[in-house]
Amino acid sequence: MTGADGHFAFFTPPGRYSLQVEGIPGYQAWRSPVIEVVSQVVHVNVPYTPWPAEAVTQVTLTSGGPVPAVITVPVGSAVEWVAQVDPNLPVEQQAALAENPVWRPLSERDPLSDTLGFDGGLLAPGQVYRRSFAVPGVYPYTDDAGHSGQVVVRAFVYLPLVLR
Repeated sequence: MTGADGHFAFFTPPGRYSLQVEGIPGYQAWRSPVIEVVSQVVHVNVPYTPWPAEAVTQVTLTSGGPVPAVITVPVGSAVEWVAQVDPNLPVEQQAALAENPVWRPLSERDPLSDTLGFDGGLLAPGQVYRRSFAVPGVYPYTDDAGHSGQVVVRAFVYLPLVLR
């Protein structure tokens, strides 16, 4: 149940669950890592991210890590992480990755306490997560599968051309 303030809590029998959040126009879907439910109400804070319209630089999340691992973008642009679809995997493995995704673009900054942080949730093969970067800086992140990457955001200065 979601309250008017956006607070969300639920009660389920003990077990292991994932939470899929979607439905607000203009925002991206988000899937949680596995949630271990015991015998109490579960509270999950969801870092729901707007869908940016800015120019996009793409990063592919692969079994070997993000490609490219380090990117540099101008202030005001967006980065799109795409979970790789590997056509060489057997159908059973592809289905398993769709059911239990392994890639999650997650910044070192906590997105629940720092507006510069981000959490794309778990991405099944072919799914994407986009994030706008409005503040210059270095944004280290992991893919939740043991690899790391970095987004470098620069404020480019354009100087006028002076001819004599």
